[in-house]
Amino acid sequence: MTLGELKEQIDYLVRSNDENVLEMEVYAHSDYGDHCHTEQLLNLGEPQIITPRETAYSDTGLAMPDRYEDDEDEDLDKVIVF
Repeated sequence: MTLGELKEQIDYLVRSNDENVLEMEVYAHSDYGDHCHTEQLLNLGEPQIITPRETAYSDTGLAMPDRYEDDEDEDLDKVIVF
């Protein structure tokens, strides 16, 4: 999802509900666990621009960069994460 698409989704929520929707709490969700597949709710933090790293352990194939590694994957584009 791009930042523009996120804005469109927010605009749609406001049109479909009312302005009070802008005061509701927002969470992200993630499926975890090998047996139950609990869908956890995650708090959103401040947005930051990062270069992700590749991983086989996520649905997107991406992960946060290792904070101790200086090498950025030059083949990957920068993304916005919350």
